[in-house]
Amino acid sequence: MSDFTVDDTMAEIRYELDDREIYNDIRSEIGIVESESVVDVDPTYSWKNYSRYMEISPPYLHIKFITTTLSNPLSWKLSSHHAYDLDGNSYYAYDIKLASTNDDRTKVVKITNTGSKTMHIYFDVKVKYQTGEQVTHEELVSSTLTVRATDLTSIEKYGRRVMNLTWTEGTSKKDMQSIVDHYIDRYKEPVARIICVIKGTTDTLRAQIITREISVF
Repeated sequence: MSDFTVDDTMAEIRYELDDREIYNDIRSEIGIVESESVVDVDPTYSWKNYSRYMEISPPYLHIKFITTTLSNPLSWKLSSHHAYDLDGNSYYAYDIKLASTNDDRTKVVKITNTGSKTMHIYFDVKVKYQTGEQVTHEELVSSTLTVRATDLTSIEKYGRRVMNLTWTEGTSKKDMQSIVDHYIDRYKEPVARIICVIKGTTDTLRAQIITREISVF
């Protein structure tokens, strides 16, 4: 079949934008049920104290290892320390620190006498440990997973148009997000369409209307 060209003298041609299928707020949600641990009884904790005494001359660094017999030490702290000179007077010219080792059950106390007198120092190191177990039970909790895509430009031009999609079983949140993103790109602007009405004003045009196959390129 040969080509036949239709011009505006033979037909009424209209270009329209159909705003009936605009959607600029695409939403989808699904209800899920998950297991959640609920605490019935909080764990309880205690502190074990290690008291030590050392006589330290200036000006060298002295160390003291503290090892606990506890199997689950949670934290350590240097809780108190005080020093006296040989005459029994309070002595403050010293530096004391608690440092870690490669063993979680052992700490090292580092003490430097920064003054000019020999001192007697007393210090306490405390170790925190758990004495009572936490008691929990499992409960089923309902929640909603939601994905959404919007286009603010389209909303400002045409008002908010909402489309709710069904989140089919087995679809992941990532996959559903890609679907709503695709729909927002597809429906945020009107659909363009061309309407062509051929006028059968002559016998030739009437024959063409009957016999021709219309294609759009």
